[in-house]
Amino acid sequence: MTLLHLPTSALPLAQPLAQDNSVLDREADHRIANNLGMIVSLLRLRARSVSQQKGKIDRADVTLMLEDIAARVETVARLHRMLSQSYRSALVDIAGYLRELCTSLTRSLSGEKVHIAHHTADACVLPPDQVLSLGLLVSELVSNSVKYAHPTGLPVKIDIGCEQNAGQLVIEFADDGIGLPEGFDPAVDGGLGLRVVRSLAAQLGATIKFNSRPLGTHVRLEMPVSFDGAA
Repeated sequence: MTLLHLPTSALPLAQPLAQDNSVLDREADHRIANNLGMIVSLLRLRARSVSQQKGKIDRADVTLMLEDIAARVETVARLHRMLSQSYRSALVDIAGYLRELCTSLTRSLSGEKVHIAHHTADACVLPPDQVLSLGLLVSELVSNSVKYAHPTGLPVKIDIGCEQNAGQLVIEFADDGIGLPEGFDPAVDGGLGLRVVRSLAAQLGATIKFNSRPLGTHVRLEMPVSFDGAA
């Protein structure tokens, strides 16, 4: 058996590389723990909301609830798959992430009930620490549209787009439903889903505007993009 002997000059290089990989591994573990912690918090909010409901929950509601949970877990899984594919990248391609997320949400949230189209004007990127909150926010908007856009049960059509300029990321979301109820103020009204949307927007330092139209609800999210510490 032939042993491979590294020249002594190579050892100082190998050691820093190993240290760099160890740091990246610890950072990945930390990020995964934080993201899973956020999912656990959301699920506990859901459980508390269900326990406070009066009367029995029908099968359709339970099915949609479980599909919601699956969609949120998939939101985290999609993000970490993308991060693992670009392990050393400090930025995440939001256009690609939203495109994959839309495909996943269509499958998870009863595909026959929702059709999601995604478009982007140009490249959109975010640091990884901001991506999960954005993905969960988009998931909540989709879930709300599936539940409320068409009370008669018609499939809902959703269009999601993003653009980035002047240090801001803009997400445009629109469905083709009945719009918001008369007198409804999305800044303060709504159930758990909208409360989660507002909380996630606040975490991102974003402004979020709702506009009810004759053929649907339009949402515009504007958030500052911070590249501090990005390499």
